[in-house]
Amino acid sequence: MKGKKSRGLAASDREKSKKAEEYLNSILPPREYTKDGKLYVQYVSATPATKADVITLQENLDKKLQARKARETGICPIREELYAQCFGTIQVHIYP
Repeated sequence: MKGKKSRGLAASDREKSKKAEEYLNSILPPREYTKDGKLYVQYVSATPATKADVITLQENLDKKLQARKARETGICPIREELYAQCFGTIQVHIYP
């Protein structure tokens, strides 16, 4: 008779998950900020973005670049700011 599979993560899987989170936090430390008197902490997500997420993000980025009239070539502070926001959106989940 086969053994019952437990629901959730096994102890070794939880340890691996915790180590992965610690590793990600050491590379990209959580960001803390205050908004409307509340403290928020942003952590890097271990969950990869879906293709649909990336396409939606690209479309939104293109709209913002056009709306703010970012230069297509050369150094552009507007483009730099929007790309930084885009990169942060891909890799970060917000945990209040």
